[in-house]
Amino acid sequence: MPNQATLHQRLELQEDVSDANELTRSQLIHQASDALLKLGSSSTPAVSQVYAQQLTLPAGPLTVDLAALVDGAGQALDLTGLKAQVIKIVNAPKSGGANTAGLNVVPAAVNGYQWAGDADSEATLAPGGVLTIYNPEGNPDVGASAKDITFSSADTDAVFQLMIAAG
Repeated sequence: MPNQATLHQRLELQEDVSDANELTRSQLIHQASDALLKLGSSSTPAVSQVYAQQLTLPAGPLTVDLAALVDGAGQALDLTGLKAQVIKIVNAPKSGGANTAGLNVVPAAVNGYQWAGDADSEATLAPGGVLTIYNPEGNPDVGASAKDITFSSADTDAVFQLMIAAG
């Protein structure tokens, strides 16, 4: 079976509203839902490689090289020449507790990958925070000068999940 990615996001907000005299109360529901996206080798954008790992900071920053990953089967995975179409990062709870600090995500100082499509590819996820970027054809190709993402935290043994669909 070929590699593929399925992306579905939905946000629903419930707003309590009342008239000026608070005689009538009602609730408005606001919804934002993306279409269910199934990305594969024949989709637009195409996805041919997927990566998903739970990672732990090694008592300091961790730089992930998108040209030298290890897949779920323990095999080498090189995303060179591909764009990260979908990236999901979860500042995951640790077993028996939670990460105690934010997780910083930035392009590496050398060979940095602009994972959000531009020079402002920086984020800090609070403990338990989730970031999903679907940027169809908007990210650069992984290559010698654009391949590394650095993760850091004041919680030096933070655990997080990284998922990438590339094509």
